[in-house]
Amino acid sequence: MIAVLLACSAPDVPAVATEPTLTATVRAAKVGKDQPVELTVAGDAPAGWTIELGAPSSEGLSVTASDPVQNGSHTSRQFTLTGPSGSYVIEIAPGHATGPEGTTKELPTAPLFVDIGVEGPTGGPMADLLPTPPERDIPWVWIGAGIGAAALLGAGLYALRRARPPLPPPPPDPAHAVARRAWDEARRAGLDDHALALRLSAVLRSYFDQAIGYPASARTTREILAHLEEAGTLDAAHRGRARHILDATDLLKFAREGGGAGFFEALDDDFTAVLDATRPRAEEPPNA
Repeated sequence: MIAVLLACSAPDVPAVATEPTLTATVRAAKVGKDQPVELTVAGDAPAGWTIELGAPSSEGLSVTASDPVQNGSHTSRQFTLTGPSGSYVIEIAPGHATGPEGTTKELPTAPLFVDIGVEGPTGGPMADLLPTPPERDIPWVWIGAGIGAAALLGAGLYALRRARPPLPPPPPDPAHAVARRAWDEARRAGLDDHALALRLSAVLRSYFDQAIGYPASARTTREILAHLEEAGTLDAAHRGRARHILDATDLLKFAREGGGAGFFEALDDDFTAVLDATRPRAEEPPNA
């Protein structure tokens, strides 16, 4: 599976932008085994605007970044992603543009799909035609008997189901139980620190998606924390715990800062507290 999303190459002297834009491109969407994926994130902004470029991430890949390069209104940054053979989805964090009067604009970018050391899905050759089997007598009597028996069995099963209505399906697991189970499974899976940080960040954002109805999976850390404060979902202490999880996993994902058993034990304490503060509570019986 290879889907190539390549933006057109910018000329040596970029045109003056009228609106802030952000693009992400890969030099090659399929590379050999142990070869790096070279990715460029570039932004163009009109006069008076500044652009903050988003960074790429992909579960299972390590990311190395170069310093940003400024050329007039054009800003770009090179990234190198390495990892074991396989097919990967590279997510690009949204960029942000700030105007001369403090106006802000989010600049989302579509994910990219790359293959390292593997071929994409291809169709195989058609199977050889089998020789025609010799004709033989068809046992119609036995076939008819089998059909009749199957019809009787089907009618009996249908009558039994009509006489005893099926039980209703069990209710789905609550969001906090799903999140707890997903994080516990990730910790038992033996992932490295980088992959474990990616997983914790994804689990917490998905939990906020389901538990509070806010699309945290598509938002930045700053936007998530601002919403939690504005909506009053968490008090200041628990917002601090959510900030600690999101900031710490971002630093480990993008800057390789943090990691280790103690690091994740502290984040697990924060995660447990956030789940406990946001999970639904059983109604207490009224006082007699």
